[in-house]
Amino acid sequence: MVLSQEVGGSPSADGGEPSPATPEPEAPQERGRWSRAWRIGALYWLICHVGYLAVQFIALRFVPVTPGGGRGWLSQVINNWVQWDGRNYVHIANFGYPVVDDPGFKTVDSSYPVWPPLYPALVRLASYVLPSDMSFAALVVSNLAALGMLVVLYRLAEHELGPRLSERTLLMLIAFPTAFFLATAYTESLFLFLTFAALYCARRNHWWAAGLLAGAASATRVLGVLIVFAFAYEYLRQRDFSWRRIRIDVLGVALAPLGLVLYMAYLWQRFGNPMQFRDAQSFWGRGGMHAPWTTISHSLRGISLSQNPNGAVLNLLDLAACIMGLTFLVLCFVGPWRLRRDQFYLVLAGALPFLVAILQPVNINSGTPMQSLNRYVLGLFPMFFVMAKMANNRFVEKLILFAALPLQTGLIMLYISGQWAG
Repeated sequence: MVLSQEVGGSPSADGGEPSPATPEPEAPQERGRWSRAWRIGALYWLICHVGYLAVQFIALRFVPVTPGGGRGWLSQVINNWVQWDGRNYVHIANFGYPVVDDPGFKTVDSSYPVWPPLYPALVRLASYVLPSDMSFAALVVSNLAALGMLVVLYRLAEHELGPRLSERTLLMLIAFPTAFFLATAYTESLFLFLTFAALYCARRNHWWAAGLLAGAASATRVLGVLIVFAFAYEYLRQRDFSWRRIRIDVLGVALAPLGLVLYMAYLWQRFGNPMQFRDAQSFWGRGGMHAPWTTISHSLRGISLSQNPNGAVLNLLDLAACIMGLTFLVLCFVGPWRLRRDQFYLVLAGALPFLVAILQPVNINSGTPMQSLNRYVLGLFPMFFVMAKMANNRFVEKLILFAALPLQTGLIMLYISGQWAG
């Protein structure tokens, strides 16, 4: 199912290229690898969007115009892809973060600090040069970030797994049932682009660039700050865990929380509370920490007691995402498709935000405690590295695609019709 001819050097015995602690020299060969990454990333990006438009074309016959949308089919398409949290991001891009004293303050306004500012800021900047409204700008930002994400992921996977499996890593990601969120007015694509770029720079020992990119990721999603643990591990590993080999570039690791720190300073000035992003979680029912088995048991109970078939199915998908994510997390360490020890920085970067999402459910007694986990699991990207190794078997590859793509189509139909999908 991969689209390009396999080229490049030979991977190591366990399926990857050993990564040096020092940067590889910039050379025509390296530039050629980036050129190939752009070609393949752009091709997969284009294939995805052709598929999304095909689903949208079918849906136009059945999906009503989103409330508040403009006239014409183009406006309808734009509004169909800006749903739920996407509307909140667009609102922030338009009006910023309101406070109680602002005219028109509503209860829902108190929840806006949950969403950090980098994505809405980029949307507002894009709106100055793009036609149409802020919703169109949001989709442009997300989809350009998705293109960059695919390119950087290809290079990261090529560096870690070799060229033979790098393209399959992209295929496993874009086929995942909730991968269409990369094309919506959500932060998934921007966050993953910044995360992959930061990890690639860290792997290449470019710590100042890695820290700035990670800081931008933490200004996109609060849990992006957890990448600092992956950075710390990789920095020390590259120096054989010798404290004597630590240099001034270790400050690049310390830049990882910069985006969140700046956002907290803004919240302190704006609301008088630097932790407003945390306190706003209570509006959505998030707050206390719970053991994973407690969250899973309440999710099972919600499925069995649900009176809404659609809600039960989505709850089941969230539970399946939880179990699948935990299973692949184990497979990162054991089994024939495991990652090498020098690749554990990837596991740390992907696993910590995912585990926090499980430990901090949405209103444990709501019947849907794992709400959105089928989308959050996209951030557990080492899973796609393991899938790529598994999909080296053509039967397994077809099995994954035949299971994932129809499910993704169904979730797209739910999303663009204004129903909850993740």
